[in-house]
Amino acid sequence: MELPTPKIEIVLLTDCLADLGAGAEKQIFELARRLDKERYSVTVVSQDTISPITRQQLDQANCSVLVLRVKRIYGLSGLIQGRKFYRFLRQRRVKIVQTYHFGSDIWGAFWARRAGVPLIISNRRDMGFWRRPWHGVCYWLIRGWVKKIVAVSHSVKARVMQTENVSANRIEVIYNGVEIPRGLPASKKKDLRRSLGISDEDVVLIQVANLRPVKGHGFLIEALGRLVTQFPQVKLALVGEDTMRGDLQRRVEKSGLKKQVLFLGKRDDVQELLTIADIGVMPSLSEGMSNAILEYMAAGIPVVATSVGGNPELVKDGFNGLLVLPQDVDQLELALAALIRDSSKRDLMGAIGRRMAEEDFSFAKMVKDYAALYETVFPPPVRILHFVSSQGVFGAEQVILSLAKFFNNGNYQAVIGAVHDRRFPQSDAVIQAAQELKLPTIRVSCSYRFDWAAIFELKKLLQEMRIDVLHTHNYKSDLIGLLAARLAGVPVVATAHGFTGMTKAVSSYEKWDRFILERFFDRVIVVTEELLTKCSPEKRRVIRNGLDISRFHVEAAKGLEFRKKFGLSRHHVVVGTVGRLSPEKNQKLLLEGMRPSLKKNPELRVMIVGEGPEKGNLVSFCWQEEITSNVIFCGHIKDMPSAYQAMDLFVLPSLREAMPLTIFEAMASSVAVIATRVGGVPSVIEDGRTGLLVEAGDSPALAAKIEFLLNRPSHRSALAKAGLQAVQKHFSNLEMCEQYKKVYEELIRLKSNPTNQAKREQYATA
Repeated sequence: MELPTPKIEIVLLTDCLADLGAGAEKQIFELARRLDKERYSVTVVSQDTISPITRQQLDQANCSVLVLRVKRIYGLSGLIQGRKFYRFLRQRRVKIVQTYHFGSDIWGAFWARRAGVPLIISNRRDMGFWRRPWHGVCYWLIRGWVKKIVAVSHSVKARVMQTENVSANRIEVIYNGVEIPRGLPASKKKDLRRSLGISDEDVVLIQVANLRPVKGHGFLIEALGRLVTQFPQVKLALVGEDTMRGDLQRRVEKSGLKKQVLFLGKRDDVQELLTIADIGVMPSLSEGMSNAILEYMAAGIPVVATSVGGNPELVKDGFNGLLVLPQDVDQLELALAALIRDSSKRDLMGAIGRRMAEEDFSFAKMVKDYAALYETVFPPPVRILHFVSSQGVFGAEQVILSLAKFFNNGNYQAVIGAVHDRRFPQSDAVIQAAQELKLPTIRVSCSYRFDWAAIFELKKLLQEMRIDVLHTHNYKSDLIGLLAARLAGVPVVATAHGFTGMTKAVSSYEKWDRFILERFFDRVIVVTEELLTKCSPEKRRVIRNGLDISRFHVEAAKGLEFRKKFGLSRHHVVVGTVGRLSPEKNQKLLLEGMRPSLKKNPELRVMIVGEGPEKGNLVSFCWQEEITSNVIFCGHIKDMPSAYQAMDLFVLPSLREAMPLTIFEAMASSVAVIATRVGGVPSVIEDGRTGLLVEAGDSPALAAKIEFLLNRPSHRSALAKAGLQAVQKHFSNLEMCEQYKKVYEELIRLKSNPTNQAKREQYATA
C-alpha cells in the first residue's frame, strides 16, 4: 500500500502583483500556477494590490490569494498587517515563504521567522544598483533567518556574496523562465506592422523595458541617430511605461527621429510585437537577469545587449547575439549595423537563441529547479502509524485522532490502523471516524486473541508503507504491534492511556501489557505520573492529554437544538455525564446520588451520553427507582460540542481513570465539573477553583456537591470560567502534539537500518 505524499504549504510574497507584464511579477505568477498542486499548496501574497485579472488567473490555477495593505513595512500598517500575516502562516502551517523585492524580503523574513516557518527563501533579481547603505544593513540583519537565497544569475550571486557576506552554499542560481511563443501567421504580422506604420522593407529594432535611465534608452537613441543616415529603413519600437516624464520623446523630436521611433507605451501584446521585430536591444547600465532578453530569444530574434550583470549568461557573443560595453555608443552602433545589413546572420542567431531558450530558460525548467530546491531542503515526511484495538471512539481514540490530524502535514504523515475483529462490529469505529476526517487508514484482521497472521500482515504493511514510527494504543495492539515492528525493523512507541481492570481477563491482559511496555518498547508515553512508574526513565515520557479547544466554542443555540432532540426545554436543569457505559465509569453512582433530587424536582434531568455493556443495568435501575422520565440515554453522539452546551453541570463518577478527555471537553465548553478523585483527575481539577472533587464511590458526597452547585448558579459559573482558563493554559491540543513530536524525533534518531539512516542524514543537512 502506497501513501500519497502530503502537500507542502508555500507562500510567494511580493510587494505588488498588479501587472503580470512586469518581470518579477510574471515569474511569480508562472511559478505559482505551474508548481505541482499534488505536492504544493500555493498562496500568493501581495503587500499592495493584485489586479482582478491576476486574481482570476490564480484562482483558475488552483492558487490561493491574500492581499495585505502594507503602506510601509516599518510603519503601523506594517505591524497590523504583519500580525495578520503571522496568524495566516501559523494557521496554514506554511513550510516555505519565498520573498521578492526589498520590502517583502525584509518584512516577510521577519514575520515568517516569528511564525516559525522552517524555510525562508529570498530572491535577488538585480545587481542592487538602487541600494543605499541602509538597504545593505537590513539585508545583513535578516541573513540569519533566510535559509536560502535564489539569485537569477551567477553575476547576481557573486554580487550578493560580496555585498552581504553570504557563503556560496546558501545561494542557488535559478534562471528566470520564459514563455516559448507560437509563431504569428504572416497575414497577422503584416497587419500588425501596417497598424504601426511599419513597411515590409523596414528593419525593426525593439527594446522592451520601462523608460528608466538604468535601461539605457538614451544611448540607443543616440546610436539610432547615427544609423539612420546609413540605414534609412530602420525603425525603433520602445515598449514600456514612461517614468521619465517625456524626456526621451523630447530628445527624439530634437534629434529629428520622430518618424523612426515608436513609443508604444505599456502593452499586453509584447509577444506579438516581437514577431514583427528583427533585432532585440537591451543597452542597460545594470541587469540581474533580463526577462526582455529571454523574450527576444524565445521569439527567435538576435540580441544586442550590454555586457552587464546576467546579460553575458544569456547572450553568447557571436552566437545568439552581440555584446557591447555599457554607455559605449560606438560599439552599440557597430553591433546594430552588423546585424541590420546581414539578414542571414540575424536568422541564424535568432534560431540559436530560441533553441537556448527552449532548453535552458523555459518556465518548465525554472519550475523544475525551484521544486528541486524545495525537495533538497525538505526531507520526506516522517510516517507514523497509530495502531489501536478498541470497541468504539472514546477518550483514547479521540486523542489518537487528534494526533493523526496534527501530524498530517508536509513533515509528517499519520495513518490510523485498527485491529479488525469480525466478532466485534465496533472494532472498526475508529477507522470510520478517521475516514470522516479524511485520514488514511488500514485494517489488520485478527480472528483470535493472539493471531500470528495479524502480526505478519502488520509487518508487511509497515514495510510497504515505509512507516518510520509505529505508535500503539491498548494491550492487544501493543503486543501485535511490538512483534510486527521488531520483525520490520521499525521503532515502536506506546501510549498507556490507563488500565481499567474491569474484568479478571482484562486485568490479566493489562498485567502482561505493563510487562512488555516496561521492558521491550523503545519509548512509552503515560498520561499521568502514576502510570508505569517502574519503566526506565530513559524511555518513559509523561504527556498529558490535550484538546482542540476551539472545537468546543459553539453557540448556545446549538445546545438548545440538542435539548429539543431529547424533549428538553431551556427551563430544564441538566446534569450530564459522558463515557462508555461500563462498571468502571460508574454512571450508577450518579443515578443513586441524584435519585432523591430527581423525584422531588420535575425540571431536573440526567443526560447520559455513551454506549456500552452496562446500559441494560442502568435502564433497569431507572425503572426500579421510578426515575425513567428524568433520565435520558442519548447513546453515541457525534456532535459532542452541542451535547456539552446542553448541560448545566458535568459529572464524572468514575471508579478508575487515567486522564479522562471528557473533563477537558466539559471545561472547554464552559461547563462546571464535578469529578471523582481518581487517576490524573486531581492534576487537572483544582478542587474548589476549577471544579469540585469527591472520593470515588461516595454517593452521598457526590449528591451533596451536585445539590450545592445546582442551587448556586453564580458559583457554578465561576467554576466554569476558571475551568475554561485552566484547560486553555495547560491542556491544549497543540501543547500535547508538540510533546509527541519530540518523542517521534527521538525515535527517528534511533533508527539504524540503511533506509532510515539516509532519511536521518537528510534531516541533518536540511
